[in-house]
Amino acid sequence: KIIKKALNLIKNLTPKPGGSMDDSKHTEYLIPDYILKKEENDFHLTLSRNNSTKIKLSKDYLNMLNDLKTSKNKNDENRKSYDFVKQKLESAKWFIDALEQRQNTLLKTMNSIIKFQHNFFDNDGDINFLKPMILKNIAEKINMDISTVSRIVSSKVIQTDFGIFSLKDFFSEAHIAQDGEIVSNKK
Repeated sequence: KIIKKALNLIKNLTPKPGGSMDDSKHTEYLIPDYILKKEENDFHLTLSRNNSTKIKLSKDYLNMLNDLKTSKNKNDENRKSYDFVKQKLESAKWFIDALEQRQNTLLKTMNSIIKFQHNFFDNDGDINFLKPMILKNIAEKINMDISTVSRIVSSKVIQTDFGIFSLKDFFSEAHIAQDGEIVSNKK
């Protein structure tokens, strides 16, 4: 009788107890692209670790290139090896430059938004201080195309001491208040 109870219990157990969990309840974490800290009266903007990774060329490959450079004229194989390593290092330099340019563009864009919406940030995110701003305003300030600003704004998030905001939150059309003042339509 005890063995039958044990067998019935075992039959009702699931071999993958975590498999019954609903995937839709999986917690997703928001990782900000920017971090803004206010110290005294200054704002300090940094890129999050995901966007500020420093990549550099391996010294081993640079040394290899130098070694091959001295022996490249000795035979055809050395010349081909030198050309191959040189081409790969040039590609890596191009990639590193592109990443640095991206980081500079991200910082330039966000710094321009902070300057434009200075009162909002200075007043701990009080929406009453949000000025009307469109993509064109920022694009003109940083001398970039509106489409570049749009791509940055559409998917980036900033963490501040008073909350986390999508960059899209800082853009709004203008409307005229009852007193005739031009204000953001988000007020």
